[in-house]
Amino acid sequence: MYDSKNIALTLLIGFFSVSCGMGLKPTTAIEDLDEPSSEPGEPSGSPTNQPESEPNSQPSWEPSTQPSSEPSTQPSSEPGSQPGNFVISNINPNFGSNTGGNPITISGGPFDSSTTVLLGGYDATVLSNNGSSMMVSTPSFPVESIVDITVQTNDGSQTEYAAYHYFEDGTGLTGAAGSIYYLTTVGSYWGSTTELAGASLIFLMPIDFHWWELSAPAMDTCAPQSYSYANQISIYDLGQSSATLTPGTINLAWDSTTYQFKNTNLTGLIANNSTYSMSDFTSTYLGFSVPNLMQTSQAPIVYNPYISGSVPPDITQNHLFTWSPSGADWIHIRLGRVDSSNPQNPYLDEVNCIVYDDGSFMIDGSKWTSWYPGEQIDIYFTRSIEQSSLLPHNNSYGRHVGEYTAVGAGFSQ
Repeated sequence: MYDSKNIALTLLIGFFSVSCGMGLKPTTAIEDLDEPSSEPGEPSGSPTNQPESEPNSQPSWEPSTQPSSEPSTQPSSEPGSQPGNFVISNINPNFGSNTGGNPITISGGPFDSSTTVLLGGYDATVLSNNGSSMMVSTPSFPVESIVDITVQTNDGSQTEYAAYHYFEDGTGLTGAAGSIYYLTTVGSYWGSTTELAGASLIFLMPIDFHWWELSAPAMDTCAPQSYSYANQISIYDLGQSSATLTPGTINLAWDSTTYQFKNTNLTGLIANNSTYSMSDFTSTYLGFSVPNLMQTSQAPIVYNPYISGSVPPDITQNHLFTWSPSGADWIHIRLGRVDSSNPQNPYLDEVNCIVYDDGSFMIDGSKWTSWYPGEQIDIYFTRSIEQSSLLPHNNSYGRHVGEYTAVGAGFSQ
């Protein structure tokens, strides 16, 4: 069969649709994050290995830029009638959970012993005051909002408007997601090797969410092409131009079209089993950094189907996959039936399976809408690890996936 047919490659692409905005935003459904926007063509002649696009996400509508409620400018008690004879030079950090109890430092002064502090009209607890710097504990706030900070003494007051962002508390939930990925073709039947590497990062309204749920409803299950994540999700536009990963100073630029921080040009810059932290934002959110945000994965070893050889393997409708277990959080197996006549929508059909890394899984062939012998089947076998990191703004977790994908292909039997 291989003598008369070739493998043509167009890499499988994912995209998602979400809302985005500053503060609390309207929620919308994530749809088809991992569905392909293009696929390998049918076997026909000489192999090709040029992807038509890069693996990334494409949201589809505009962000909201309004917080959930207007900043409060009404303190719980009236400040002095005159501006206080002091200055507020810095507030750090200028964000935190609306459950309160977050320490912030207010610099400037001189602050005398009568000094009190209000956030959005609620009294903060003064923890220390040396005259030029105060540490206070934030009060709780009923909703997510950007609020004013008022410092007042017996002589007067000063107000910093829109000075503090109360984020909705996300304890135990997911507040950021994304991936750091490496993808490579395997098997000499491709003719040459294609490699792609990149990273993406989004900050979410807190939700009980894991990345694999975009592909299948439960572990050790398969989903058809029609599957979509059922829950609602919203993301933030934090007003930052970039996020920086270290070591290596990897820049993830803010993409106002896809509403995410991303870099799709990391080939050769990331190594297997490496951990990356996010450095402080350079503006607006002071002290916003995340240690150990992302960790890369490593190459999977797939035994059956043998996609790393010189000949594309035979693929059955209920194919038994076997591989070498390596302690991954899950394995993602994606299969696509190629439609070479339609490069804009190149898969006739697709099946996604999220499975435990135990070395063996049989594809649920009932998820195919149809099955015919002799078709090219593209195979994306991904070793996935999930890195959990505590986020500073709302006590939620960043759950970022390190993905190493081996791309092969075969022919249906």
